[in-house]
Amino acid sequence: MVIDATIVEGLGAAGRTLKLQMPHLIKHFPEISSCYLGTINLELDQPLRVNNPDFTTPPIRWSPLEPTLLEKN
Repeated sequence: MVIDATIVEGLGAAGRTLKLQMPHLIKHFPEISSCYLGTINLELDQPLRVNNPDFTTPPIRWSPLEPTLLEKN
């Protein structure tokens, strides 16, 4: 499947918190441990709905300022 998209400027929030999130993501996807820590914002030309994802993670704290999303292990 190919969906056209445009790269758009974001607010920078994801880039600032990615370093905090990675240890939680690596627990579930160890193969990403050597990936470059970066983000890209895309505006899709058409909606995308994932009805049956192959895998999902438990809730992950987005940032230290968000106490309501804590990973439970």
